[in-house]
Parts: sequence; C-alpha cells; structure tokens
Amino acid sequence: MSKEHTPGPWFVVGPHPSGDWTVQDKAGGGGQCIAQRYGDSSNANARLIAAAPELLSELQRMVEHFEAFAKDHSEEASSETWAALYCAKRAIAKAEAT
Repeated sequence: MSKEHTPGPWFVVGPHPSGDWTVQDKAGGGGQCIAQRYGDSSNANARLIAAAPELLSELQRMVEHFEAFAKDHSEEASSETWAALYCAKRAIAKAEAT
C-alpha cells in the first residue's frame, strides 16, 4: 500500500447514467478514479471525498500556525485550544495512516 495519496485537486464527475458519482483527478472525467459513490447520499459523499486533499493540507497549515501561537502565548492558550490541536493532529494521523 502506497503512503502517498493521489495528489489533488480532485473533481466530482456525474451523475452517470447508473446514478453513481465518481471522484477523479481530472476535471470533466477521463482521469484516474479516486472513488465511486452510489445511493441517496452519493453526491454529498463524492463532494466530501473530492475536498479531502485540500482539507488535509489546510488542517496541517492551521495546526502549524496555532501550535506555534499556543507555544508562544501559552498563558493565553486555553485547554480547549490544546484539545483542538490534539484532535486535529489525530485526524491528520488518521488520514496519513498506512
């Protein structure tokens, strides 16, 4: 299993005649299929999957920024700030797990 995900951006393509939606690495179709979704929530699920690379990248950037701020301003950082950082790091680890 590869540690690296397919680079974004990812795009939602569909609905297809079968009613399913796909997430691909090229706009308009013709790219590598990242995921294929069926059912009532298929469009919403496909959009969430397509946003994953950007969400991960921005979460990593936010963690770096807020962790540096919290360390530099430890008297101002609340326990909620540290809890949010901890949870964000766990989410990043989950996305990067192999």
